[in-house]
Amino acid sequence: MCSYIAALDVGTTLIKCCLYDTKKGKRFGQRYERSVDVLTPQPGYSEIDPEQLWNSIVDVLNDVFNSVQSEDKIVCLGISTHRNSVIMWNKSTGRSYGNMLSWQDTRVMPMVESWNNSFSKRFINCVASVAKLFVSNPIIATLAIFGFKTEMVSPRIVWLIEHSEPLRRDLKHNAPVAWGPVDSWIIWKMSQGDLHVCDYSNAAPSGIFDPHARCWSSQVARYLSIPIHTFPTLIDSNGFICKTPSSMFGGREIPITSLVADQSAAAIGVNCVNVGDTKCTIGTGLFISINSGNQCVGGMADNAMYPLIGWKIGDEFTYFAEGNCSDAGTLIDWLQTVGLIREYTELDDICNSVTDTDGVYFVPSFNGLNIPINDFKACAGFIGIKATSTRAHMVRAVIESIAFRAAQLFEIYRV
Repeated sequence: MCSYIAALDVGTTLIKCCLYDTKKGKRFGQRYERSVDVLTPQPGYSEIDPEQLWNSIVDVLNDVFNSVQSEDKIVCLGISTHRNSVIMWNKSTGRSYGNMLSWQDTRVMPMVESWNNSFSKRFINCVASVAKLFVSNPIIATLAIFGFKTEMVSPRIVWLIEHSEPLRRDLKHNAPVAWGPVDSWIIWKMSQGDLHVCDYSNAAPSGIFDPHARCWSSQVARYLSIPIHTFPTLIDSNGFICKTPSSMFGGREIPITSLVADQSAAAIGVNCVNVGDTKCTIGTGLFISINSGNQCVGGMADNAMYPLIGWKIGDEFTYFAEGNCSDAGTLIDWLQTVGLIREYTELDDICNSVTDTDGVYFVPSFNGLNIPINDFKACAGFIGIKATSTRAHMVRAVIESIAFRAAQLFEIYRV
């Protein structure tokens, strides 16, 4: 009899799962995948059907579990998920109030701009900026740079409440309403409605989490009028959570023993576990993360995001500072969609067919520009196209734009 560990990754556009042999310490068999349909009903909107997402997760896990013999044992399942997509649902009925709003959704931009330009928010930033000149305190440093962003969960929750009459009605009548990131929804379904939880790494970038107190911010919740009873319970990134339902997966009841955000999982995967270690991962978006150990660093650079929690294991918290670019893999998908490439495999040959871009540059901002620009209205586009510009120059410019954004983020955090 063989024993395996199952690893499930729920990305923005792809769900992946594979098995690892506990004795050999190697991956067993192939990686199973299912694509995720990201819905864009209008410009700026990015949604995911929560039931389609769940069904795809079930299909992938069934593929993986059916790839081993019935007598083989899958000792545990670990789950990583993309962050800051949000869903709200009724705990009694299990039904969601519409689609999940993806982290790439920018419909809340007017709301975010209004909040960031409000007197109260500007006053807090100003006072903290002055205080930072005289006092070295991470909380003050965080308050000096804090601002709401379109990729945070908090403005999306407010948008859902404002635009769903059934949701407002249920909140008014104290119905058991819940919200959560992707990990909350998965565990709710896996536990068959018993658990409404969220791990610290998924909670930290939400915009309603206090990284210093290490808990949900009741002050921000009140400021945004988000009922505190709708929040998920915070749990560690590892340890027993629940078992897969006996009614699924051929009756296998597999302990789920890890729940962590995708960027945190990537950091662990590349051994970015010591203070100062830095990793860059490129998927749908691009993320650079710096390990700051157990220190909650309040502001590593101007316009930087506030501190994030990489993971909590036992009593130990590991913090990260992070910068990101929303568009990376999406750019390559776009190249294929508009016909600049036919297959991903030809990218190397096309880019290497020219020595440079001939002065052509591409602005990678289908979903706005994050730090240090922080212009979420920025549009993507080519600059410097001439009569001598070719398809190869344009393709190479798009690929180089990903590298330029990575370098820009790294230079910020290197200071």
